[in-house]
Amino acid sequence: MTKTVQKQHHPIALQPIPVDNKPYLVQEEPRTFLYKTVEHATKRFDLIPQQRATRPFIPAMSIIFQYLFTQTNSGLVCRVPVRILDGPVLGKGTSPKASECGGIDLQQWIGKSLHVTIEAGIHRITGVVG
Repeated sequence: MTKTVQKQHHPIALQPIPVDNKPYLVQEEPRTFLYKTVEHATKRFDLIPQQRATRPFIPAMSIIFQYLFTQTNSGLVCRVPVRILDGPVLGKGTSPKASECGGIDLQQWIGKSLHVTIEAGIHRITGVVG
């Protein structure tokens, strides 16, 4: 008779990385990063220094206004989740109010190309192209 042992997974509390620690990729283990001080890293031969990225690069693109908004009899309606400048996220089907548009008159943007980044499904508009 064999006995089956079930592994129990315990969550590990995330700890902040000290400011003086830098990321190093471990050779022969492509998905393993260690955060060490420069002094400790120089004692190891298997570490490759990495650039510390503060935020993943999200490319900006140009999107035509009509992709993001639909003109209706009652005004504009968001076709996708949108954030205008640093305002709140406006969900799909929402009619943007002037206070949510960062002082922008959206009627002046109709037909224009907009600078947009997409992150987590939200189209963030940073302005008009050109």
